Amino acid sequence: MKKITYLSLLIIFILSSCNVSQKHLDKGEYDLAVKKSVKKLQKNNRNEKQLLVLEKAYPLAVQKDLEQIDYLNLEARPDRWESIFKIYSNMKGRQQLVETVTPLSVGGRTIKFNHVNYDQRIVEAKNKAAKFFYNQGKELMVKDDRLAYRDAYGYFVKATTYDPTISDLDSLMLVCRNLGTTYAILIGANETVYKLNNDFMVNLIDQQVLDLNSHWVQYFNKDSRNGNYDVNVYVVLRIADVSRGDIRENKRTESAKVKDGWEYKLDESGNVLTDSLGNKIKVTKYKSIFCDVIENIQHKTAHIEGMIEYEDAYTKQIIRSFPIAADHYFEHVFSLANGDLDALSEKTKRSLGGKPVAFPSDIGMLWEANETLREVIGHSLWDNRHVLERW
Repeated sequence: MKKITYLSLLIIFILSSCNVSQKHLDKGEYDLAVKKSVKKLQKNNRNEKQLLVLEKAYPLAVQKDLEQIDYLNLEARPDRWESIFKIYSNMKGRQQLVETVTPLSVGGRTIKFNHVNYDQRIVEAKNKAAKFFYNQGKELMVKDDRLAYRDAYGYFVKATTYDPTISDLDSLMLVCRNLGTTYAILIGANETVYKLNNDFMVNLIDQQVLDLNSHWVQYFNKDSRNGNYDVNVYVVLRIADVSRGDIRENKRTESAKVKDGWEYKLDESGNVLTDSLGNKIKVTKYKSIFCDVIENIQHKTAHIEGMIEYEDAYTKQIIRSFPIAADHYFEHVFSLANGDLDALSEKTKRSLGGKPVAFPSDIGMLWEANETLREVIGHSLWDNRHVLERW
């Protein structure tokens, strides 16, 4: 039964695949019908069904494309030439595909299609498309606006795809790249009560700016343009707080159960139980052991917070701002024990015998927080890089 079902499905699949080109023809998808029928005919040029599909679909595909071109010319929109170029190029490609199997014979007659030279029309449309994109770019440059320069650059790129020989295209694209790019510089500012040295602030903004750069945005962490920037990206520290170092004492008792010999297993009447071989059953005895622990925890924290602010370098207006913050925790644990040391956990055992250590300095704590904050700043700049993409 399974073999019959599989055979039936296979027959249906073969029949349906044979009718694909006809289905495209019936739907008015003449170009697809041509491609499917030619593919079949390349394998068997005597396939009558495919011969008849090709004979009908190819002229209809040509007619449909010519009507589309006539409509575009009737509209007379200056941006039509790219579409016309693509249509003529497709017509040429389709003709070359059909000519790989023609002439064909069916029912004692020959199927052959007239060959059309599309080259002149393709070249004409190509040149006019290049001219259109070139002129559009030039018009946008007149606006003398950053976003307009970016759009103009896009038009010039398209113009080069159609006619890369236009003499001043490279120089125009260079101008658009320069005037369309947003140049941003990272600037660190300390407004906290701590006198943080220059190295501290430099470390914060010494980001890998190459990772932030995009086609139209360039970041700098050093002044390489003599102050000529569009956006100042301020990393402003507003709060820096370091707690006092303190020691907390935590008293507790740890316990464990350990083996304490063995004894015979008894039934409810107090008689010794035996196994299937008559041997007396022994069971392990356990006892609880205890150890008192005095845990000393040295603790100190540092906290830094501030803002990242995107400022228009010309108007001094804030474009965007968002908070940043980071913490650093210092902790040192040492413990004393009184009792059975076997009752202690491995973690507690490792803390035994330790001694108090000197607390880190406030500046040292802030430097540790600086490393964390540096990562926070990097992620924040990356997550908000879109702010300048269309600015």
